[in-house]
Amino acid sequence: MMVTEKLKKKIEDQLNDVMENIPAIEGLIAFRPKKGEILAGQTLTELNHNEIIEYAMAIVNGASSLGKAVDKGKIGEIDIDCEEGFAVVINSGDIALTALAGQDARAELGLLRLNLKTALENIAKLLK
Repeated sequence: MMVTEKLKKKIEDQLNDVMENIPAIEGLIAFRPKKGEILAGQTLTELNHNEIIEYAMAIVNGASSLGKAVDKGKIGEIDIDCEEGFAVVINSGDIALTALAGQDARAELGLLRLNLKTALENIAKLLK
């Protein structure tokens, strides 16, 4: 399905809702991991969304291959703990979300993941 401007706006609204609920989020990008297509995204600073998605896709696809190799199925979520914050990837197979957050989000990671899963479900419904 092609992402029209109207659909992109609805996806952006879902991302905005998550960012409003979790102020520690510094960026959020929705994408299709198999195609490398960015559906919508925003970051507080100028970051290269294509580069972020390229690495997120490599992680999702590699972790999914690992899951299959050990008979555990597709990957659902990945938390990446960095020196100065976090990257969280939530994957449904067809759609994934990558959230970027600072160290101040540590206490909210559970809530962040819950909000991302809800947004992912909502975005999947929009794309049907």
